[in-house]
Amino acid sequence: MSKKSKIGYDRNLLVRDLGETKLIEIIEMILGHLGNNIINGSDDAIAFEVIFQKNLDGKTLVSNTDMLVSTTDIPKQMNLYQAGKKAIVMAVSDILVKGAIPKWCIISLGVPPFLKVYGNNGFEGLIRGLRDCCKKYNIEYLGGDLNQTKEIIISPTIIGESPVNKKCILRSGAKCGDFIVSTDKFGKTGCGFQILLFKKSSQFLPLEHKRKFIQSVLEPETPIGIGDILLKNDWTNGSADSSDGVLKTIYEICKASNLNAELYENQLPIEDGVIDFVKYNNLELNDIIFNAGEEFLHIYTISPNKINEVLEYFNNINKKLYVFGRIIKKDSENIEIRLKKDEKDNNYKILEPKGYEHFIKTHIKINKAVNKKTTINEIQIPQFEFIVPIQPANLISKIDEELLKKEKQNEDMPHFRQFGGACGLTSLLMGLKPYTRKFDTFLNQIWNILNEKFQKSLNYDDSHKWQIALEYLLFLYVFKKEFQSLGKSLYKDEFENTILPILKHRIVEEHQHLKSTKTINSNELKNLLMDRVNVWKMDFELILIAYIFGCVFKPYSKTTDGTGAIFFTENELIKYSNIKINLGSLDLNNLDTFLEKLFLIKKYVIKGGPVLLCASIHWMAIKDVIVVPNAHLKDVVIIYHDPADGIEYKKNLTNLDISDRFYLFEFNKDLFISNFGIIKNSLNL
Repeated sequence: MSKKSKIGYDRNLLVRDLGETKLIEIIEMILGHLGNNIINGSDDAIAFEVIFQKNLDGKTLVSNTDMLVSTTDIPKQMNLYQAGKKAIVMAVSDILVKGAIPKWCIISLGVPPFLKVYGNNGFEGLIRGLRDCCKKYNIEYLGGDLNQTKEIIISPTIIGESPVNKKCILRSGAKCGDFIVSTDKFGKTGCGFQILLFKKSSQFLPLEHKRKFIQSVLEPETPIGIGDILLKNDWTNGSADSSDGVLKTIYEICKASNLNAELYENQLPIEDGVIDFVKYNNLELNDIIFNAGEEFLHIYTISPNKINEVLEYFNNINKKLYVFGRIIKKDSENIEIRLKKDEKDNNYKILEPKGYEHFIKTHIKINKAVNKKTTINEIQIPQFEFIVPIQPANLISKIDEELLKKEKQNEDMPHFRQFGGACGLTSLLMGLKPYTRKFDTFLNQIWNILNEKFQKSLNYDDSHKWQIALEYLLFLYVFKKEFQSLGKSLYKDEFENTILPILKHRIVEEHQHLKSTKTINSNELKNLLMDRVNVWKMDFELILIAYIFGCVFKPYSKTTDGTGAIFFTENELIKYSNIKINLGSLDLNNLDTFLEKLFLIKKYVIKGGPVLLCASIHWMAIKDVIVVPNAHLKDVVIIYHDPADGIEYKKNLTNLDISDRFYLFEFNKDLFISNFGIIKNSLNL
């Protein structure tokens, strides 16, 4: 009997259904064959044999540990298979750029108990991503650790061998006069982040450019077979990988070597399509090419007397290197990176590196005057174009004090339990309150259409059949023009330019034959829906589904993360935990940000919601927020329904995590009636 059959395949399984021992079996089944250990993965330590070449006394080992955290390092468009690959790329890039050859890895994992087990967005998909990337870079898996955490944490340690004993390429090795060389062109990830996270327009781009930009974010790569060759031939002096931005990488080399650098505008290796994208979206080119981060390309410094030999060698093996600057001596205490038109130009601009900081982009303004610089830390916050954002003062001022005191809200919210990974669909379903708002008839009509297609082969309760119905409605956004008209009314031009391509990618990524509704028979549709209903939902997917039911997402105007959701900072949660609240004395027109956010959540709970909470990657439905007069704010109680088990829970405000996001919706009956008319005609209900 195979290991897979021993564990048993069930697409609805959650991590907590298996437990640590069986999860380790999955890890061993997928990753175990990559290693040749003396102690196997079921033991408490790792032992492995290292065989050195006979003519060498020993090898220099180079090690690097990195950490990927779901809330800061995994864009919502990235599945866990891709996240597993990215975690290895992050760690292995630092080994390769030192000139070492990656050999072994140890991986520590933290996963939440409600994570789905199977599929590209499940635990098994994550492990496959780790395995496939280890294979690509010829890395043996030795073992690791597994723990329960609130969010997904992947921490690989990569160990490599230097091909030259007691030597590797350091940041501090750069020499005055060295040429600055890159292994790749600039700007792909900068454009990719702008498309995926900030919804910048890409409709005018050739499809190959758009795919390249998005792919660079979702499936990053790092170059193989360059650093070790440079080291073996003594062709390079200094190096660093550009995980935090090209400019910051060059700055770190200069800082470690106590030198300056100058870059040449006419030699910058800029990826095709980047300049057009920047101009169309009115962005700063230097920001996109120098400060986006996560390129994982390598920067080397090479002596003038070796540069031609190096370029010729790599050209002959079809690995192009790009020269775009030089290392120069310092003429003051400060380290400077200068941007010149070309090497002969005497005028220059001083660039200040800002680099990559967890998807929040910082703009750099450059003064053209020599030796003068002006920097503006301008965080770019994407605006939601499809709805007028909440203007807090206008709404808060209408809050009725008696309503705030009322303790029983949304008693008509049902208790539903999710399919495997359908926490988002189930939470939205509970928040829609289908029985009270009479959505049950509509949902049953959708289900009856599906069940007829499936020859009435599925027998589920309301909760589970309606989750499939919601998935089907999301599916129709891809293939029905009438549904796409709803998407356009919600997201305007961004629906066709950004939202729809992402949705198509997510729905058909494992079903490449599904190019149109004509190619999908009933059995294929059934399999697709049953696969997709288990996939974790991104916020825009839930917003699209909610809109069908007349529930309009209300983005918070002061959000700083681009989601439109409300969240509390660590400082706010600490500061306000011991403050008492006196409702009678509050000036509701002049609340500070913390109370403003708290009362907005309460306001939309009172309105009937839905109000959804995304805790790391787990969605829940908020039933009520109880604000007790003359009590400490830490005593504010949040009541929610958890779809993992369909049970109601309570927690205090101070138990929130900084990664928790509240999504506010408002029900509009007239909008639902209008939308239903469109859907009725489309589906012949």
